[in-house]
Amino acid sequence: MQYVLEQSGELSREQAQEAALRFLCSMRLGPERGNRFCICGKDGRLLSPSGGESKCFAKEEGWTEIVSALAEKARNHGEGYVEIAEQSGQNVPKLIYVRAFAPWDWVIGFCVYTDETKPVIDHLIDLLNLSMLLAFGLILVTSILVFRVGRGEGASAGPSQKRLHSIFDQTNQFIGLLTLDGHTMTVNRPFLNFIGMLESEIVGQQFWDTPWWRHSEESQERLKRAIAEAREGETVRFGLSATNVQGDPRSIDFLIKPIMNDEGGIAYLMAEGHDITPRVKAEEALRYSEESYRELVEYAQSIIVRWTTEGTIVFANEFALNLFGYDEAEIVGSNILGTLMPRNQESEERWFSFVEEIGSSRKEAFSLEKGCNRKDGSEIWISWTNKPIFDYKDRFAEVLSVGINITDRKKAQDELEWLNEELELRVNARTLALEKSLESLKQAQEQLVESAKMASLGGLVAGVAHEINTPLGIGVTTISYLDDKAAELAERYDSGKVKRSDFEKFIKLCRESTSAISMNLERASELIQSFKQVAVDQTSEQRRKFKLKNYIQEVLRSLHSKYKDTSHTIEVTGTEISLLSYPGAIMQVLTNLLMNALTHAFEDRENGHVTIDVAPLEKGVRFTFIDDGQGMNEMIKSRIFDPFFTTKRASGGTGLGLHIVYNLVTQKLGGTISCESEAGKGTSFIIELPREAPVI
Repeated sequence: MQYVLEQSGELSREQAQEAALRFLCSMRLGPERGNRFCICGKDGRLLSPSGGESKCFAKEEGWTEIVSALAEKARNHGEGYVEIAEQSGQNVPKLIYVRAFAPWDWVIGFCVYTDETKPVIDHLIDLLNLSMLLAFGLILVTSILVFRVGRGEGASAGPSQKRLHSIFDQTNQFIGLLTLDGHTMTVNRPFLNFIGMLESEIVGQQFWDTPWWRHSEESQERLKRAIAEAREGETVRFGLSATNVQGDPRSIDFLIKPIMNDEGGIAYLMAEGHDITPRVKAEEALRYSEESYRELVEYAQSIIVRWTTEGTIVFANEFALNLFGYDEAEIVGSNILGTLMPRNQESEERWFSFVEEIGSSRKEAFSLEKGCNRKDGSEIWISWTNKPIFDYKDRFAEVLSVGINITDRKKAQDELEWLNEELELRVNARTLALEKSLESLKQAQEQLVESAKMASLGGLVAGVAHEINTPLGIGVTTISYLDDKAAELAERYDSGKVKRSDFEKFIKLCRESTSAISMNLERASELIQSFKQVAVDQTSEQRRKFKLKNYIQEVLRSLHSKYKDTSHTIEVTGTEISLLSYPGAIMQVLTNLLMNALTHAFEDRENGHVTIDVAPLEKGVRFTFIDDGQGMNEMIKSRIFDPFFTTKRASGGTGLGLHIVYNLVTQKLGGTISCESEAGKGTSFIIELPREAPVI
């Protein structure tokens, strides 16, 4: 219409296009008024009225590619469909009908979601019926004016005829005037564009022999009958198939009606057609979709039921009927309570709130699990998913319920809950028993640790006693020897036979003997002092300040008896560092590490070497116990600190030595211990301790 006003001179092109854009962009179609037109140029540029925007695709992902596809379709075919994949989170594709408007180089598209095809088509059919009535009225008026012009009502009719012909050509309808015997008098531009021919090539031909219909004898015969009926005064409407200039088959809604003259006779026949191919295709797609949907619903292995908000069942699929044991006649029209869902006081009291909850969920599904009864009274459990259905006035009218039989799952769940309860009771009982066993094990472990400590102390006592026996024995022997020599000298003196040389020898012997006695007594004193301090540290477990390197040497003196009969050497290196810690614990750590090395690292060896290195840290000390023994593989190394793990159980090993070391270092001394070892390459124990041990 705006183009017609432009052609008549009443509007400029800019005004006409602006008005057309505002009109098209304001239109909303479909049952939810959510479908709209998209207008763009053939170059793919979206068009919108001044101060507005085209909202059809601007927010879609890849909208520029969508518009380009529409423009290409219009350039190549003039009109057609473009289907695009889901956009903006939608779960269904869009179907876009596009058509070119050549005078303005416009491409006009109308888009819907494919799941909305039927309501949109119904809406468009309603509009189309109204449009057809309006078109018929317009065409009737047009025909009367043409008839009058044909009778020659004067030169003044020239401008009106021109304007009328413009309207005649710009309508989307196919319009032609025929003689009573069916010869073509004139056709409008859309009719000619459809087959790509000029009016001069058509005028004068029998209408059924024109290129529109030559492909189908059936269409030609139908036109002949329709023209004959219209010649008798009847208006005939029917459907035909035609082929356009591209060779595409099209469906035409056709009408032939008589045009009366002033005397009441029939002057001409008017042929009017409308290309309804998009509608036919949409209806076919819808019909196919409905058939597929119906087949899907009927043969789905789920319960599918539709019921009104009052509870009346309007549909139940075959699966639902078979599962519940009803015939369709028994179920359709019945209330869902008492049939598919149990009817009891609780369900009746909650019915209205239940329906209200479904309606308020709008597009969201409302789910619940419910125990239901079959027709024979047996119980089944159903997981229901309920979705509200709204009518064309957006009123909550029905509910679509989809159900799954979860009886087996429910039984399994109940059995599992029962088993879980039983298992929980068993676990609790077992836990109590394990706690008692663990407590007994802890007590036994503490006793074993204490026994190990006392055994270590006992070994220390035996070793020190053995060490002290040597210097004391030497002292006693020396004194006895000196006493014998003194008696000999006294006897010589009494008999008057003593010589100066005898006296000098005795003096020399006294000095050598007293020197030997003094040295051995000092050695015994050192051993006793070391043993005393170590024994006190071992038994008292008091925290005190001491020098670590010196204390290590004292402990080694106490342990010398353990390795003195071998060629093993022990070297203490590093820096002297003062600690406020538990020396007794450190003594036990060293003892266990040394005994572990003598027992395992130096097995079958007499010349092993141990290095104990002391190094300062920023807030503590690191001392490393390194042996060059046979080392360990990964399996043994990963378990050396485990309680009761030993490779010498057959030889009396308890597996507590290194476990005690680990506990003493990490708990009592507040440090860390790690082990590095490879088979055949020795072992290193790295111990890091704070300068001040935690108070226990």
